[in-house]
Amino acid sequence: MKAVTSFTLPPFYCPIPTPLHPRAEQLEQRAIAWMDEIGLYHHEIDRAWGIATHAFDHVCRTCPHAPDEALLLHMEWMYWGFAVDDTTHDAVKTSRTADVVDFNMRVLRCLESPGSPVPIGTGELSDALADLVVRTRAAASPTQFQRLIDGIRDWLFAVAWQTSIVERGVTPTLADYGAIRPRINGARFHIAMIEIDQNTEVPTDLLHSLPMRAAIEASNFIVSIDNDLFGYVKDRDEQAAERNLLDLLLQERGYSLGEAVAEAAGLRDQAVTLLLALSDRLAHEARADLRLLLDSLRGFAFSSVLWHSTTPRYASPRGRHARPVPGAHFDIIITDTPCDVSLTAPPIPTIAWWWDQRRPG
Repeated sequence: MKAVTSFTLPPFYCPIPTPLHPRAEQLEQRAIAWMDEIGLYHHEIDRAWGIATHAFDHVCRTCPHAPDEALLLHMEWMYWGFAVDDTTHDAVKTSRTADVVDFNMRVLRCLESPGSPVPIGTGELSDALADLVVRTRAAASPTQFQRLIDGIRDWLFAVAWQTSIVERGVTPTLADYGAIRPRINGARFHIAMIEIDQNTEVPTDLLHSLPMRAAIEASNFIVSIDNDLFGYVKDRDEQAAERNLLDLLLQERGYSLGEAVAEAAGLRDQAVTLLLALSDRLAHEARADLRLLLDSLRGFAFSSVLWHSTTPRYASPRGRHARPVPGAHFDIIITDTPCDVSLTAPPIPTIAWWWDQRRPG
């Protein structure tokens, strides 16, 4: 794939501020100490790129008032997930669908069988997962932990699908992107961790209602588009397994790169507007646990821009730099005005139902 030197990022519609947890930096250092103690990385360069994900920033903006220990656990899961992505899921040249499925099934068995860990490949990934499972079971209720298992299963299954289309040489459609990209992004995993972070347990009938499902998917759709905008150069250079939204727009719509960026920004802003509308509707349920989850869902979606823009993983991609560049960042514009004010669903049939959930019916 031809390397892209640069392109202009669009303004980002972020109508709600996302403050950082006051002890974010201290928690980051504790998460790094855990990675080192558990031996998540054998090589210093890989360790540097793992730290360069800045997972702490996104977690600490999603739940800025949550207890330290809960946030630390969430960070450590994210650092482990990035290590899995880089060593197993995104290793396009060495991973087959069969290998990814085998790995994923072993991960699920580790989650479901306490005290009976199953080897999942490299020892460092196994040891870290076993530690996370034990500590998360102790911190979560049975329902919260089962929701975490379901969320991780959702992520792993979507990644296996992604690997399969790369192996078969199939290009996904925009409809595929809308349906599956939020799952690859770990939509339900993050919701489960947010509940554990804040010690909430939204009743199942509310959590799995269509409006709430739409809100969860829309929030992750926003983060996915941000990831594709900030990660486009990285993905092209590294020939990533994930199919970037901009490439799909270039191919399916015949756009120029500038037109694809503008279209992606419009889709993002439509999803932001929808998330706000769904949150307003759901808040009328007047349950404190649901309102808290909705606040964090918005925080997760709207903090994505600040996280991506200051993360060396994206701002100084590995395909162009031997090590992460300290202080690397994107120059961005934050706006409180959407570039697309449409209240109708975009022409992507797999997500159009989200817009149907704005009103009771």
